[in-house]
Order: sequence, then C-alpha cells, then structure tokens
Amino acid sequence: MRFDVVESLRGDQARLVAAHTLLDVAQDKLLVTQVAGQHRPAGDENGGQVQPRGGHEHGRHDLVAGAEHDQAIKAVCDGIAGKGGFRKGQVVAHTSGALGSGILVSAKMYGASTLAFHPLQSFPGGDQGAVSLLSGIYFVLQGDGEAVEVGKDLAHALDGFPVVIGEKGKALYHAGASLLSNGLVALVREGTRMFAEAGIKPEEAVSMALPLLRGTIFNMEQGGVLEALTGPIERGDTETVKVHLKALADEYPDGLCFYRTLGMAILKTAQEKGNVSPAAQAELSQILK
Repeated sequence: MRFDVVESLRGDQARLVAAHTLLDVAQDKLLVTQVAGQHRPAGDENGGQVQPRGGHEHGRHDLVAGAEHDQAIKAVCDGIAGKGGFRKGQVVAHTSGALGSGILVSAKMYGASTLAFHPLQSFPGGDQGAVSLLSGIYFVLQGDGEAVEVGKDLAHALDGFPVVIGEKGKALYHAGASLLSNGLVALVREGTRMFAEAGIKPEEAVSMALPLLRGTIFNMEQGGVLEALTGPIERGDTETVKVHLKALADEYPDGLCFYRTLGMAILKTAQEKGNVSPAAQAELSQILK
C-alpha cells in the first residue's frame, strides 16, 4: 500500500503532525512499498491548487489522506478530482473529527472509497513526542465499507483501537472530544488562576495541579467516572460551597460564572452518583444559580 498526505496552506501544524506521523509509523508496520517524500504545499489559501508530496501524482497512491482545516477539505478534494487525481481502488481519507466522509464526494465520483479517520488524541505543534502519542489510542472511523476496513487495519498497525460510527454522529462525537481535551485546558487555566489569586506563584500553580489531575484520572480508570467524583458538591456540603462563592465574589469575581456553571454540571453528576440528599440538591441548585 502506498500513502500520500495532502496539505493546503490552511493545514494547521498539529493536524499535519498527526497525519504525517500516523502514516509514517504505519508504513513500517504495513510494509508500505512506497511513500511520497517531503511535501511543500503550493497554492492559494482556499486550497485550490495543492500538489502531492514529492511530486508524485495522487492517483499512484492507494491511500490519500487530507490534513487540511475542515473548511478547506472539500475545496482541496474537488481540486484534485477536477484534475483526475483519484481512481477506483483508492481510499481517500481526511482526519477531521467533526466532518464525515460525505464531504469527499468528488473523490467518490471517480470510484475511490472515502473515509473519515480521526485519531482521538491531542497532538503537539511539533514532531517531538507525536509517535508515542499514537500508541494505544482510539481511532474513530466513518465511511465506505472497504475504506473502513482499511482504516481498521491502519489503526491496528498503530497499536490503536478502531471505533466505527455513523456520519450523523460525527459532529456530536467531536463536540464531546473537544470538551474533554480543550475543556480540560480551560479548566486548568481557570483553576490555576484561582491558585494565583490565593497567593501561589503562577509558575508553581500548574505543577501543583498536575498530580491532582493525574489522581482523578487514575480514580476514573480504577472505578469509573461517577466513583471518581469527590468534593463538597458530591457530599452535599452546602456551607463549603457558600464559602467558595463568597471568596470568589470578594477576591476573584471573574471566576464566579465559571464556578457556578461547572458547579451545576458537577451537581448533575453527583445526582447520577446518588450520594446527595434531595434537600442538599435543592439548596445547591439554588445557590449555584
């Protein structure tokens, strides 16, 4: 199997790292016969004229993976299709989490099978450490039957786990993935700001937070999400929550809205766990509004 990665000028570095890394790792494990060389993207910002890596024609490759921003995927695919760059027997894939394979319809018109292949992982902006981040992760696949089977083989070759979903579910799945990854960053940022307002040096705040985060993740791994929930809201400790709210109002009012919003989400989870009494639930709902 021969691979190629297509990039437009809108391709962000983290996504390019993900696409190049997964294909570069897979070439060794799947005994790829030919891999295109280093790509130098050429074209306008709309992705209208994009050349394959190393000067090869896309039609010579068995798997063509797109690494553009979501808004550019269709334009890039249409541009390649308009130049006869796709053929029957190819698998044409993109790595977008939110979009399905249907956006690659122009490749499908030329007989190619289409695939949305999303690695459920947060990649850095540079190459360092990207390979290690691929091992043991989940890959969410959606597309034609033949293309999905190729995606499964690629996921297994990367020591990962394929999960197949329907196209209708892609956007909701990606919303959840974004909340888990990006939401965690926002949560840490806001929590460590509260540390700093309490008098802790900003450079120490994140270092202090990381063991707490690791402990919470460990607890989820050992006992599940609900069992990992602890703290005053889970206990129904309304007095401590009131103390938090007063401290925020007095010393860090910018954090009040965040605390209230997240507090309501924590209360909902605590209700699922079943530890909070109805009276405490009602009082917490009132003071967190």
